[in-house]
Amino acid sequence: MPLSPGTGFAGYTIVRPLGSGGMGHVYLVQHPRLPRQDALKVLRTDVSDDGEFRERFIQEADLASALSHPNILTVHDRGEYDEQLWIATAYIDGIDAAQLMREHPAGMSVDQVLTIVTAIANALDYAHDRGLLHRDVKPANILLSQPDKDRQRRIYLADFGIARPIADASGLTATNLTVGTVAYAAPEQLMGEDLDGRADQYALAATAHHLLTGTPLYDNTNPVAVISRHLSTPAPALSERRPDLAPLDGVLHTGLAKDPAERFANCMTFAQALTTAAGTSPTRSAIPQAAHTIAAEKYREPAAQPLVESTQRPIRRRPVIVGAAAVAVVALVAASLYFVLARSGSTDQPPSASSTAGAVNGTRKPVPAPAVDPNAEPAAPGNTARQVEVSFTQIGDSLNVRLHNPNLDVGLVRSPFELALLDDSGAIIANLGDQGLPGSPVSTIYQLPPNGDFGFSSLDAPKGRTVASLELTITGQWLEWSDVDAPQATVTDAAVVDDAGYSGPSVTGRVSLDAGGPLNALVVAFVKTAVGTVVSTTFSDCLQVGQQRVFETKSFDDVRGPYELESVVAYVTSVNGIGPAYTPSC
Repeated sequence: MPLSPGTGFAGYTIVRPLGSGGMGHVYLVQHPRLPRQDALKVLRTDVSDDGEFRERFIQEADLASALSHPNILTVHDRGEYDEQLWIATAYIDGIDAAQLMREHPAGMSVDQVLTIVTAIANALDYAHDRGLLHRDVKPANILLSQPDKDRQRRIYLADFGIARPIADASGLTATNLTVGTVAYAAPEQLMGEDLDGRADQYALAATAHHLLTGTPLYDNTNPVAVISRHLSTPAPALSERRPDLAPLDGVLHTGLAKDPAERFANCMTFAQALTTAAGTSPTRSAIPQAAHTIAAEKYREPAAQPLVESTQRPIRRRPVIVGAAAVAVVALVAASLYFVLARSGSTDQPPSASSTAGAVNGTRKPVPAPAVDPNAEPAAPGNTARQVEVSFTQIGDSLNVRLHNPNLDVGLVRSPFELALLDDSGAIIANLGDQGLPGSPVSTIYQLPPNGDFGFSSLDAPKGRTVASLELTITGQWLEWSDVDAPQATVTDAAVVDDAGYSGPSVTGRVSLDAGGPLNALVVAFVKTAVGTVVSTTFSDCLQVGQQRVFETKSFDDVRGPYELESVVAYVTSVNGIGPAYTPSC
């Protein structure tokens, strides 16, 4: 039964309903302590009672809550109240892309679509790098805020962190199935095959096609026919409906390839290729004002839809389509077709660590790379097309910056770099070059091995300015890691020491050196706090081989608990030469 305005639920106060769907109801609510209104989705009791769903809901909501990206709708909290699961997210007053598209029945302008696609591609790559797939990219899940004083909109990807229950095959048939998700779903998702980020790329490409033409990729009210075409019919050329957009045909053809291996390597590569083909650059100001605001439709959810659920990638699933005939004749058996959602399978690797939502957070800005050939050879060592992910938490004018190397074959040793600070419009407000970083003596990445992390604490942002994102440019040399024989520093017994009332909390532990000493080492700790991930560092001078030296990183006394130690890394800093030419010094 829907909740009435003024009713209390899980500490929140219901302001008004926003919408309802097959899984439950969504409300605008007042936060119990903060002067903030959130969107609260309350799931039906029968959905909440499903034990398998409950487990996946908690796991996925927790993963989604750790996503800190300017284009991902923030998950604030989740829980259970009165035997009903619930999840609270940021409330966005604006319009979704599906509503905006109704005002452009012949298709939106290229600038408008590029702006949306680029923002969503950035959000998807960020989530994919942390082991989370979206699986439901579509115009209705893309939110655009009301224009600000500069007539610019924020763009958000919504609906991360909502697992769907496993559908009973006797209760979900083609007659009550909406085209909703299947209009954008990748062939491998419909077939229950292994999924990775390229499934979301396909959905984003299908969304781009819809936004540009005003017509779904496969326009048919029968979901079975749509599924059949996703599986076997080549995607129609964009130029068939908009001849003026013929230069974009090749990019969309690649993004919509039936075989994931033939698509682009990631979503931003697709977005960059689309931008290059269009010969223009996306800007948020390209998104026009809408004639109305988001109301209930913003959070509407079609009655039960077939989805392939996962929390990490790649995922192995049982086939999702079952019926009276095989895939070859799926379009002929609409009356008897059922959809079953398989339980999440195991994964090979856990998601990467990421910063939590904070006072102000930002995410990686990958170094631009040519993006026209999805099968191009990997960049050679030293090529700045290699990417480093950048995330940060801003506390006042102080930035805590984390670097992550997602490359599995190359890394950095004593590498200089440049770091640009960007505001919400994408304009550079400061450029911290490799001649020295304000607020920190560190101007070099000492070591960033494959799948490794490095960090800086207390870099200075311009006084009173909010940093929306960071852009890192590596000016040093990428090294083939199999050729690097770097002395290793190891950390053990690391723990957060609570605030003693006068110096603030810090991180302690022991650091040791395996060979090549005496050498200096840098210890970098990443600590999850209520305002985001903070970075705490310390140097250990002239460390001897085999010595277990106690360290204590500097306190982060501007931040209060609770604290959770995410990880601690240590790297040797005082080494002459790079790569195989390492010689120790102290």
